[in-house]
Amino acid sequence: MSFLKKHLGFIVVASIYIGIWALYSRLPFFWDGTMLGSKLATWFYTQSSFSLFPPNEINPGHPPFFGLYLAGWWKLFGRNLLVSHLAMLPFVLLILWRMFQLTTFFFEGKWQSISVVAMASCGPLLGHFYQISPDVVLVALYLSAVISALHQKSTEMAIWLLFCATISTRGILVAESLAIGFWLFTWYHQKRVFNPFLLACFPPAIFGAIYYALHYQAMGWAIYNPEGEWAPLYQNVDLQGFIHNIASFGLRLIDFGMVAFWGVLLLLTFRLGNKPFKTDKVLQLLLLLVVMPILFIAITQLPKANSVGTRYLLPGLVFLPLLVVYMIQRYFQMKPFFVWMICWVSISGQWWTYSDKIAKNWDCTLGHIPYHQLGKDIQSYLQTQNIDFAEIGTDFPLLDTPDDYTLKGSNTQKYSPKDFRTSRYILYTNISNGFTDSELDTLAIWKPIYSTHSGGVKMALYKNPKVE
Repeated sequence: MSFLKKHLGFIVVASIYIGIWALYSRLPFFWDGTMLGSKLATWFYTQSSFSLFPPNEINPGHPPFFGLYLAGWWKLFGRNLLVSHLAMLPFVLLILWRMFQLTTFFFEGKWQSISVVAMASCGPLLGHFYQISPDVVLVALYLSAVISALHQKSTEMAIWLLFCATISTRGILVAESLAIGFWLFTWYHQKRVFNPFLLACFPPAIFGAIYYALHYQAMGWAIYNPEGEWAPLYQNVDLQGFIHNIASFGLRLIDFGMVAFWGVLLLLTFRLGNKPFKTDKVLQLLLLLVVMPILFIAITQLPKANSVGTRYLLPGLVFLPLLVVYMIQRYFQMKPFFVWMICWVSISGQWWTYSDKIAKNWDCTLGHIPYHQLGKDIQSYLQTQNIDFAEIGTDFPLLDTPDDYTLKGSNTQKYSPKDFRTSRYILYTNISNGFTDSELDTLAIWKPIYSTHSGGVKMALYKNPKVE
């Protein structure tokens, strides 16, 4: 059988993913990618003397090596969006290759093609992989570590996990989750507490300890700046806040079409019972790959005011389709059509929209793309009306200068943080999760002086009747 016929699913997936990347290879920085990528890289790019620790105003507390990596590309090829996207291409290709390796490890024949399509239809991955984002790099490195672990190459796995740790604090967490997960799995099945995977826990942990010790020595704080603008997000919540975080966490798990895979998993588990989970090592392994990174993120994030972002859960969510497909193929012998239906539901989640009062992680959906053109339309209107950007109050992600996300340097004006008591104008977009319910109720009464929309994204400019 030719490679084309044998691996048709992978060829289709790779073609679609690379096509989407090429189509949006000049898309601006977006969401947290602006801070973690553009701003940090610009700082490294413009420094005459090297320092590993950025100033507090642009220091998010994560290891800054993603920004340093982008700055290196800019030094070689120029500071622009195309170069930034080209810097991401090796990791996009690595994700695709690791998806191929993973599905060929767990499946054979037609089910390999089916499983790679299912994995590629993971909503948050499909909605995020084409962006300039450290989480794309993290997923590529994490999948590489998983491949090494599956082939019992613990030293190689430890190296990949060390690379994961250099991307972000979250990279350290998911690296530890994988190493500890395989250590426990091997201990349980081989009755060897001191197995090679135990040693894989140390490189990311040691790196994190050294980096944050040096950071504390240089900056006076580690992980988060207690006097910085992000400090409130790291505070512990009360019981009501904890319950709210659990509900938000649940929504992040099922958002962007992933409810299809979780729903089918629950139905299959109910029909199957718990016996296979006690005896089937492959089933146990796939369950571990889904649960461990999600569990580690939950333990560290749920007590904090900062809500869990969908992209935080990508290392676990990408394995959920494989778990579901394995159960369907191994225990239920359902026709592939059933899997195709699940995939279509998951993909459709890219364009699901909710009430404006329900927060959404727009950095994990293709549905956010019209936002960039709408932002240009608003700016054109402001210029024709001679309205000063500084008079306009708004919220994240509209508070950066155009140069921060376009890298064109021609426009350094920026909007002001919203204040309904003093802002002469209020700029609203449903992309922003920073407007309170009461503020949205107020805007519902006001009449916009300019509004525009495309797809599920909308923007509106309001003249504040309270401010003359």
